[in-house]
Amino acid sequence: MWNNRIIHHHDPKASPSFQDWYAIHEVFYHKDDTIRCWTEDSIAPFGNSLEELRSSYDMMVEAFDLPMLEADELERTYGIGREQSKSHD
Repeated sequence: MWNNRIIHHHDPKASPSFQDWYAIHEVFYHKDDTIRCWTEDSIAPFGNSLEELRSSYDMMVEAFDLPMLEADELERTYGIGREQSKSHD
């Protein structure tokens, strides 16, 4: 299972105005609904038709109704990191 989630990123080594940013990522889950990994790169709406593009956009908007995730906390809590994947398995 997967869905789109907003992830807050923090890089203390970046200049102050660029230390924090927010992005929408695909997040993948184990069968017990715990987080397995998330896409390394943030996502953008896409589709092979206007209907598919709208559906992709709507799924991204749904991320705003879910709790925001913290990248640092995910790495500490779950012992997981980002994974470059665009699979929707």
